Amino acid sequence: MILDFNNLADGTELTADICIIGAGVAGLTLAHEFLRTSLKVLVIEGGGEQLEPESQELYQATMAGIPHRGTSEGRFRVLGGTSTKWGSQLLPLTASDFTIRPHVHGSGWPFDLATLQPYYERAAQVLEVNTLSYDQALCAELGLRPEALDPASFEMRFAKWAKFGKRNLAGTVGRRCARSQNVDIVFHANAVELVMDPDSGRLDHVAIRSLAGRRGLVRAQTYVVACGTLETARLLLASNSVVKEGVGNASGLVGRYFQDHLSIRAGELWPRDPKRLARTFSSVFHQGTMHSVRLELRETVQRELGCMSAFGQVVFEASEQSGFAQIRDMLRAAQARQNPIPGLRGMWYMLRETPYMLRLAKSNYLGGRLPYPPRARFFLDVDIEQEPDRDSRVSLGTERDALGMPRLSVDWRFGGKERLTAAAFVEHFRRGWDRMGFGTAKWNERVFEDSDAWLKDVVDTYHQAGTTRMSTDPHLGVVDPALRAHDIANTYIASCSVFPVSGSANPTFTLMALCMRLADHMIARGKSGL
Repeated sequence: MILDFNNLADGTELTADICIIGAGVAGLTLAHEFLRTSLKVLVIEGGGEQLEPESQELYQATMAGIPHRGTSEGRFRVLGGTSTKWGSQLLPLTASDFTIRPHVHGSGWPFDLATLQPYYERAAQVLEVNTLSYDQALCAELGLRPEALDPASFEMRFAKWAKFGKRNLAGTVGRRCARSQNVDIVFHANAVELVMDPDSGRLDHVAIRSLAGRRGLVRAQTYVVACGTLETARLLLASNSVVKEGVGNASGLVGRYFQDHLSIRAGELWPRDPKRLARTFSSVFHQGTMHSVRLELRETVQRELGCMSAFGQVVFEASEQSGFAQIRDMLRAAQARQNPIPGLRGMWYMLRETPYMLRLAKSNYLGGRLPYPPRARFFLDVDIEQEPDRDSRVSLGTERDALGMPRLSVDWRFGGKERLTAAAFVEHFRRGWDRMGFGTAKWNERVFEDSDAWLKDVVDTYHQAGTTRMSTDPHLGVVDPALRAHDIANTYIASCSVFPVSGSANPTFTLMALCMRLADHMIARGKSGL
């Protein structure tokens, strides 16, 4: 059932077995897993069914360090959360991402890849992608023959992309939750404080408010905070009426170790033969799933050079006046549940490129390589793992938002090891590009300078992580390996905020796997969820 807090009486008290705070990717994935149970689940969402400017404004924050655009641009207070906008690039972390790497401070997860493997498979089923390999075995499965740029330095992996119609979880698992008998979703119910029982060490209730002035609370047996890396940290820190340092913050680590993947445009490429380039680097369609090619810096190279994970993609850019751009914009609008029909000018752009549009449709529906658009430009984009840094953090600022909550102050930090990693990737790619005779290129030389000049070209990727990191040791983390807060008996955190380190892949697929694992853990423990 869907409810709107603005339509309920002021002072309403809602009850459930499980309260999930947030109806984004984590909240909806988790709630969907409870459909097969008799547990009463209440999902509270600060936004509504569509994006609302006044709700988005609550995300505004102060930048105290390196500017972080994802704080305001990469979060969406709406049913479906970031799935209303994301590209849906799906790739598991690698085995080495879970291990302690001596040259990467703070690395290592409290379990291994095998622990999440079955949940990756379940997440892939929810997103309805095919069951083919993510590694180079895909080449044999599909009869691909990519040229080896530098096999000693790079490992080739293939990310999967869900169909546009399956990317927005509001329209898939969210719809099933809304129609269920045991899951209720409440819009415009902003969690403003987690209120502790000072005697039991348990969370007593969640105070909620709407921008229209409604106030109320939620009581449950078990609570799951699933409102994103930054908002989760803000809510915990701001919940300080009973516990001065904030709920779940006995370790003092809530908000610390804030991370993101760094992205840099490493060079522009001019291939002698775009068709040859496509045979190695263009995306591949099979059974309705798109597979994109990624080159990842091998673990042996990382150890040798003392750097982190890095992954690069050869990407193309088409003119906004191209048929490809019109198709892209139509699909994005459909994903956001908006009108996808282009105007007359957009239709003309598609009609004048009819031969290309037919080739694009053929690859999509019948399978094969994605054809590059006419007059496309080619680039090498590199994403870099960030080394966990205790002083890279988010904290409460002095300003307050329309709900009365303190706004965040974001002090994003990273240093020389990230530049070293970027330089290593670009240098190895450059050698392979030249050796193979793919063409000419103009490389971003700033990554090779021992200075901060390269920061002019670095952006974050909206992959926020790390502010409530996971650890078996309560002094070194905020949640345990089951995602339960170390110092709150009945509260879990389901967010990329629990990642100890970001690793070599986009985080949402791993987040979904973690949520499914958490649901199994809670279901096994019955109504107490503990």
